Amino acid sequence: MPFNPYENDLKDGSYPPFTPSFSERHFLGTDNVGRDVLARLVYGFRTAILFSGTLLIFNYSVGIVLGCVMGYFGERFDLFSQRILEIWCNIPFLYVVIIVSSIMLLLLIMAFFGWIQITWVMLQQGLLDQHGGLVDILLGGGCPGDHPHGGDLHRRGNPGGL
Repeated sequence: MPFNPYENDLKDGSYPPFTPSFSERHFLGTDNVGRDVLARLVYGFRTAILFSGTLLIFNYSVGIVLGCVMGYFGERFDLFSQRILEIWCNIPFLYVVIIVSSIMLLLLIMAFFGWIQITWVMLQQGLLDQHGGLVDILLGGGCPGDHPHGGDLHRRGNPGGL
């Protein structure tokens, strides 16, 4: 980038906005105060990608862990966790965003609600594989029947979403 997103490039005798020019290295031109449009687009894109990436990593981390735990333990823990998720899903997201409209809190609010969808997927994978083919593959491949961190593989199964 030849220009800073906040740098003004003013010329004597003419007023911005300036048209795109390869000779002056303003490939998309300038805005009404002489700042390079391409530099400002890249700067905004960088901020958006950082926000989105942080939110994605948090949502998937929480969703995968909780879905696997729910699918692994099942029974009462699973039923209790599903009721908590159903209550959480019914909190009106848009109202929370409107009421709390700060940028830093926006990231926290979106992360607060974003992990729910992947949790359901991981729960279903865990329940499908609880007595299914993944256990047979592990036992057939030489994995011991008594797993040191999770109990008996025959009885518990293995969350297969990962």
